[in-house]
Amino acid sequence: MQGPEKKQKQILASTFLSNIIVGTFTNPLDVVKVRLQNTAKQCVVPDKCVTRSELSTLSFRNLIAEANIKQKFGVSCACVPFNSNLKALIYIIKNEGFLTLGNGLRQGLAGGMVSTAAYFSVYEHVRSKVMTYTQNPFYIPMFTAFAARLSTTCLTFPMEYWRTLQQNTVGANSLAGYKLGTNIHSGLTVLLGRDIIFSCMYWTLVENIRAKAKLLF
Repeated sequence: MQGPEKKQKQILASTFLSNIIVGTFTNPLDVVKVRLQNTAKQCVVPDKCVTRSELSTLSFRNLIAEANIKQKFGVSCACVPFNSNLKALIYIIKNEGFLTLGNGLRQGLAGGMVSTAAYFSVYEHVRSKVMTYTQNPFYIPMFTAFAARLSTTCLTFPMEYWRTLQQNTVGANSLAGYKLGTNIHSGLTVLLGRDIIFSCMYWTLVENIRAKAKLLF
């Protein structure tokens, strides 16, 4: 087996394992984050709020009416009545169970591993292609990161969408795939803009700072 190929497989294997470990430990924080981010939108009326991920298909003007319907039939509320991360975490565990903090974990791990493999492969391939056209130290990482992030975000966005909806669900559940929602294009353009800008800036800075550091040290 060639050295570079073996090294790439080692990098992928270590990245996958790291993704599983880190994703498992940080998923509870993601659940709290999503619930807190949706609290302001959901709790439009005091003591009345919309539950579950169907909220993403509602328009704002229908929000209060839907909330009243949910409240009337006694559906559990997805709001957490705290702005504090710790208090929200304790509230979710106490009222919905510890396993609620695992909502979206499967989607998050799957999306993370696919994203890592795709990004790594696309980045190396596109980088070699770009270098045949230019040696500009800014253009190479910028165009490479743009292509890599565009392809991986589009590829893994359904998992990101389902993970977020799962994390906004009351109590532990095992819903998967289209049972969580079919509006998978929602927010894609915003996520693309955020991720592409971040990747382009990040890798351009990393590559150039690393080059300068080699000269200094």
